[in-house]
Amino acid sequence: MFEVMYTDFTVFEYTNGHQTAMLMAIIGQISKMIFGWALETQRHRNVACRAWEQARKTFDRLGVDCVGMIMHHDQDSVYKSDLWVNQLLLEDGVRLSYSTNGAKGNTYMESFNGHFKGPIQSILNEAETIEEGGQEAKRGSITRRIQKSAVQNPDPARRGQGKEDTKRPPQKRGDGRHP
Repeated sequence: MFEVMYTDFTVFEYTNGHQTAMLMAIIGQISKMIFGWALETQRHRNVACRAWEQARKTFDRLGVDCVGMIMHHDQDSVYKSDLWVNQLLLEDGVRLSYSTNGAKGNTYMESFNGHFKGPIQSILNEAETIEEGGQEAKRGSITRRIQKSAVQNPDPARRGQGKEDTKRPPQKRGDGRHP
């Protein structure tokens, strides 16, 4: 349930589109759970490590050991930084997986970000500061919307492997001689 995680940064606007913020969420592939996230005005390795720290706290609370888990992301310099690699790989024992073709190699996260942006953008548009947007998140409105988006967002790599595959194909009608 907790073996593969995905992450990436995505851009949001706030102050009615006059400023931008970066959200980094860490999502479980099977559980669709958001283990951790961070919101900041720029993409930076410290923001990524804050999101990871939140994810580790979630794992601790759930009694889950993160050693051996896989973290998949693109080859952004944040994910190649000594701080990120040392924390996840060396200190926490997480295996790192890098996309070799950008967003096309991280379709799960790109799909999540696309589904998520619509519902949450209106909340952030009204925020005057990134801190205010963060306060909304701490009150739970963003977290609930992240979770709802993840649950409603199937893994694009596994499309066609869900309930729809359990349906029987339509039966051909015979010429009346056979049932």
